[in-house]
This record gives sequence, C-alpha cells and structure tokens, in this order.
Amino acid sequence: MNIVFTDVFREECQDKFKITKEQVRQAIKFPDTQQAVEFDDLEIGLFVQKRKSTAGKTHLLVCARKSG
Repeated sequence: MNIVFTDVFREECQDKFKITKEQVRQAIKFPDTQQAVEFDDLEIGLFVQKRKSTAGKTHLLVCARKSG
C-alpha cells in the first residue's frame, strides 16, 4: 500500500498537531478499529488507534481515500 501525504496533512496535522507520518502509517497498518465507507465513487477508510500520551489516553483518527 502506497500512502501519499498531502500539503494539507503537513499544514494541519504535522505543523499544528505534531502528528508524524509514521504515526499515521502505524494507525493504518495496526488500527484498533477500522471501517470503510463509500460516498458516490469514493471509498473512504477510517482508522482509529488508541494511544497513550502524557495527557492520558488519546485516540488517533485517520481518514484516507482509497485510490486505484
């Protein structure tokens, strides 16, 4: 699976929330929960991974569009 990161990811996720590409890859490869949803001709994948941080238990939600 080839994961493509957009400029929006860099601007919104990396810069603002300090979410790394590796964290996203891990959430997609090893999700605690996942679901596929279809909208018209788009297939959207939702991946949730439970995480621990200094603030306590958190969740990382990744929304990805399947292409090809």
